[in-house]
Amino acid sequence: MYDVMFKDQTSNDMGLITTDIGCRQRAKEQIITYPVPYRDGILTEHIGKYEVYEREMEFYVPGAVERRAANAWLVGFGKLRTADDPGGFFKASVISDLDYSRFIKESKKLAVTFQISPPFFYLDSGDTPITLTAPGSINNPGTHTSEPLIRIVGDGNITLTINGRTLTLTNIETFIDIDPELTIPYFKNNENVGEKVVGEDPYFDVGLNEITWTGAVTEINILGRWREL
Repeated sequence: MYDVMFKDQTSNDMGLITTDIGCRQRAKEQIITYPVPYRDGILTEHIGKYEVYEREMEFYVPGAVERRAANAWLVGFGKLRTADDPGGFFKASVISDLDYSRFIKESKKLAVTFQISPPFFYLDSGDTPITLTAPGSINNPGTHTSEPLIRIVGDGNITLTINGRTLTLTNIETFIDIDPELTIPYFKNNENVGEKVVGEDPYFDVGLNEITWTGAVTEINILGRWREL
């Protein structure tokens, strides 16, 4: 059992003792407000997007060997798992420095700040690949819409429809990858092919999602990325 796992390594692996695991938060929703003349109150728009947040943790570091291990471990971006949040993970970046002068002089405790971004808890079940060779349905067990990773294997002109939302793809050769989490969401072999796509970035509603398509599609491969606030 572990207290904290980051980038597939645990605090136990590093020889650290977790003294404060922090806590999961509900991300703050981005809300736009508009003052309206001659009206009581304001007009509020909920845009369905959420702000990143920070999660602080603290470890007791017995000695120099463990300190070097912590320095190498607590850097960069990866999956963050904790004993308090079973069944899934957070996508997190270490955004704090490790202050060794304070560490040596004081309590041998090391504070670390993770930025949780995107600000969701991802279910492990959303990392299980799903393959469709015929139109069908997929259930999103999360509590929020998901932004899936999709590979469409096929050729020519294709339309993909999820719960009535249609994406049109033209002149596809062999396959196309779709990842709404990326700045460039439509690509093939790391090359932008967004000019071949018209429509809204695909997402899965909470609950049942009906998936249909037209065109020469061999199969559709999906990582659902089910998530919760």
